[in-house]
Amino acid sequence: MITSVELGNFLSHKKSEINFDNGVTVFIGENGSGKSSVIDGITFSLFGKTTRGNEEDLLRDGENQAYTKTNFAINGQNFTAIKKIQKKGPSEHKLLGHSGEPVAIRSGEVKDEIQRLIELDYDTLQIASIVPQGQLTDITDPSKTAKLRNLIEKIKFVVKNDFIRVSYSDAFDILKNSNKNKKKKFEFFQNEEILLCK
Repeated sequence: MITSVELGNFLSHKKSEINFDNGVTVFIGENGSGKSSVIDGITFSLFGKTTRGNEEDLLRDGENQAYTKTNFAINGQNFTAIKKIQKKGPSEHKLLGHSGEPVAIRSGEVKDEIQRLIELDYDTLQIASIVPQGQLTDITDPSKTAKLRNLIEKIKFVVKNDFIRVSYSDAFDILKNSNKNKKKKFEFFQNEEILLCK
C-alpha cells in the first residue's frame, strides 16, 4: 500500500506532500492543477518512468533539480523509493528499507527490487491501477472485455499485498452512479475485482 508521496520542484509542484489513508483515493481539481503529476511522481520514484517526455521536462519551470519520494508498505515492511534529477548532472534513484538502510542504489536495481516487492512492473501498474483522465471509457468498452479480463487475471495475485485493490461492488457503484445510462457497459465487471491504486 502506498502511504505517502512527496514532490519537490516536480512538474507543477514546488513542494507537496500527500498522505494516503486506507481505501480508494480520488484526486479532484481543475485541469492543470497537478493531479496527474502526483501519479507521475509515484511512478517516477518507483520505476523512474512517467507518461511525460524526458527527465528535464519534469523539472518545475525555472528549477535545476527535482525529486519524488514514495513511501509504501508490503507485508508489514516499510520502504521509501526516491528519484532525484538535475538539469545538469546525473540522476539518483534509490530504495530504502524501514530503518533508512539502502536496499538498492542504482536505477536498474531499484526497478527490479520494486517489481519483485510489489509483483508488478511499470506497464502493468499503469494499466492496472491508474486510469488517466479521459480513458475510463476505454476500460469499460464491452468490445475490450477479453483484454480487461486477461489483465485482471494477470494481476489478481497482487491483492494479497493490498498494494492496489478496490472491491467489485465499490467500483461498480462508482461507475454505475457516474453514468446510469451506460450501466450495461459495466456489467461485464460482475464477480470480478477491479484493481485501482489504493
